[in-house]
Amino acid sequence: MLGIGYSFASSTLKSVRDVFLQFAGGAMPAGVSFTRASQASFWDAAGNLSIAPLDTPRFDHDPVTLGARGLLIEASASNLLLNSTASAANWTADSSVATDLTLNALGYFPGVDVASTGVMWSRLKASADVTGGVPYALTLFYRAGTSGKARVVFSGLPGGESQYSGTVGALTVSRSDIGPITAASETLLADGLTYMVRLVFTPSSSGALSVGLGPHTAVADETVVFLGAQLSQGTDLTSFIPTAGAVASRAADTPGLTGLSGAHDILASYSDGTTEKFTGQILGEGFWPALGNRHLSSLTLSPL
Repeated sequence: MLGIGYSFASSTLKSVRDVFLQFAGGAMPAGVSFTRASQASFWDAAGNLSIAPLDTPRFDHDPVTLGARGLLIEASASNLLLNSTASAANWTADSSVATDLTLNALGYFPGVDVASTGVMWSRLKASADVTGGVPYALTLFYRAGTSGKARVVFSGLPGGESQYSGTVGALTVSRSDIGPITAASETLLADGLTYMVRLVFTPSSSGALSVGLGPHTAVADETVVFLGAQLSQGTDLTSFIPTAGAVASRAADTPGLTGLSGAHDILASYSDGTTEKFTGQILGEGFWPALGNRHLSSLTLSPL
């Protein structure tokens, strides 16, 4: 904390100069409290998917560049897939052969080889109940396997399938029969092997939606390596939420200011270089500006 001055003219502590709170250094500054009523995942400095205990802030890193991204702050969210780690036992092989691996990919996922049985629709899949017209955010991790092609498939609802498919590293939306796929991206992570797919799917009807990954080839025995996935309601592509046999939720990150009161303007600086100003904020114990799901680098509090 830099540039702090206080007035003791009243019984309430008030700042008389700007207060600067730095979050980019990987430690919580004095004057900020923190709670979260669950564990939560983050990317560590080595590009591994790590788990922070409850009530522990997450100083996240970019999974591609490994650069520090400051304090990760997120609202609560749930993973609707019962098993976030893909496996032959807990996911369903649809016209495919699933073989468990021991990769420890991203320091977390064992991986499963998904082999085609000679049909294009070969895949490993799991289901979640969805509501028509409501968007759902998908995060999925995979590796190339021997096929060099992959296909993310939404199915199980009336009308066919929606797909994000093609050559590994260059997947595109190829079908939208049961709802549109938007905000789709595919990113090669820092390990040079693992791809992270992120997209938003809005089903056209309600029911049990199947989410699957296959090798997108009709050549028997060609494979893709499936690591894990998350499906959450809404459009926010949040941090990964592990599940093991049941839907699981991540509680909201709840930072709070301590020892300051009175009216302030607050300037928030984020890791992507953007800023946001909150004017005329009335500070009290535990106050925090409405930042949304962001990586916070710093806060500057200017008394009015």
